Amino acid sequence: MLFAAGTLKAQQLGLYNTGTLYDAFENPSHRTFVTDSSRRIAFNFFIPNGGLSISAKGPAKTTIEKMLQEREIDARSVDINSPEKNRIFTSENTYLLMLRKHLATQYNKELGLSWQVKAEGSTNISNGTFAIFHNYRLFDPTKENENIFNNSGQAIAYHQFSLSYRENYNRKLAFGAKLSYLSGIAYSKLSIDKSEISVDTVAKSFNASVRGFYKSNFIFTDARAIPYKPGFRNPGLAITLSANYRTRSGWYFMGNLKDLGAIRWTKNSYFYNFNTNVSITNASSAGATKRFQEEIKRKVFDDPDTSAINTFINGKAEILVNRSFNNYHPNLIISKNIFFPGGNATLINTYKLNNFGFSLLTGYNFQQVFMLGGQFLFRSPNFDFFMGSDQLFNTYRAARGLSNPDQSMGGGSLGASAYLGMSMKFGRILERDQNANTIYGVKNVEFQGLFNRIFTKKTEEEKKDKKQAKEKKKKGQETE
Repeated sequence: MLFAAGTLKAQQLGLYNTGTLYDAFENPSHRTFVTDSSRRIAFNFFIPNGGLSISAKGPAKTTIEKMLQEREIDARSVDINSPEKNRIFTSENTYLLMLRKHLATQYNKELGLSWQVKAEGSTNISNGTFAIFHNYRLFDPTKENENIFNNSGQAIAYHQFSLSYRENYNRKLAFGAKLSYLSGIAYSKLSIDKSEISVDTVAKSFNASVRGFYKSNFIFTDARAIPYKPGFRNPGLAITLSANYRTRSGWYFMGNLKDLGAIRWTKNSYFYNFNTNVSITNASSAGATKRFQEEIKRKVFDDPDTSAINTFINGKAEILVNRSFNNYHPNLIISKNIFFPGGNATLINTYKLNNFGFSLLTGYNFQQVFMLGGQFLFRSPNFDFFMGSDQLFNTYRAARGLSNPDQSMGGGSLGASAYLGMSMKFGRILERDQNANTIYGVKNVEFQGLFNRIFTKKTEEEKKDKKQAKEKKKKGQETE
């Protein structure tokens, strides 16, 4: 479980409503081009844009901290009988390719292509799990320790290839959509719903049992089987719908239904349904842990069933509210997971000075993790650069603790996050129709915006003109 969660929570909410290329792909209704200033094509030149994040919270915080610093488990300070679980959340979201073109000044049409890699993991680990991998003598020999190893976890990683389109419906309202093909990399899910351990310190032995299931698209003991390269082995589809609206009084609203989709993992995926018992005799404190690991691995990951697995990806419903005051640009963002528990409420306080933006992010994760972050942004009409962290002080403490194992990482929760990126624009300058050398889009029904054609009802006069045109065309064909 630790392998699945630790090798993979990063939304980079601080980049919402910034007009960057990253923002335009995450929120398809947003513009990224500036009229009379920007060039017509935006590209990241294969420079990765995005980042990763990890956070951990629970009663075994000191144990987790030592695991990160010294690569060993020390569960002596853990209350084994506490029912509170240790929660670890991880995610990664990186765009490897972003290419976007301005199609027409009328309706501000934009078309984009992107390739991103996403991964998310969530794990609940009991205190007893840390204890059994440290020393079985930590358990009370006078009682049956029931449900002591009940754990759950899930992790998913995939490629996402997308085609996005946006346009203005009118001066206040804009729509955008993003269609994606998904190529699954790895998926794992574990659930242990019943467990116990009995210890005999005199005989130097213990007996442990676990019941539950584990499913994955690869064999746990062979990570080389993971299909890291994109392809059609684990296909999926997803869609993102987005809209934004600006009022006359200056309020700005944006809403997303993001990444509504699923992946079908190959029919050769593995399903382990286990109800197993492990007995260790002559258990010295040094060798018992290793023997227990080998036995539990051999019995749990033995003789799996193979079948296809269908899974949802972590779709989100998002709302952004903005009201700017001169150089101060606050954004309130509420993001809620659709198919899984969790979400975020974040207030982004941005101060803009010419092309520079400095942001303070304060947020609350619905999994009871408070976040305080910072962001630096440089944005000109033809160049974007950003860097930041959703967990600024936690990241600093984690870096200090990893570089010096004698120092505590401190804080109420452990965590670290970082993101970075840049993009540029090239091509002809995006000119207005009134003074452009070449006009893209003419005010004619044939060049009307896509969403305009979908939502605008034709008037009776337009219907009559269209009918007369058809009759005239038909009469001309008959005459001929």
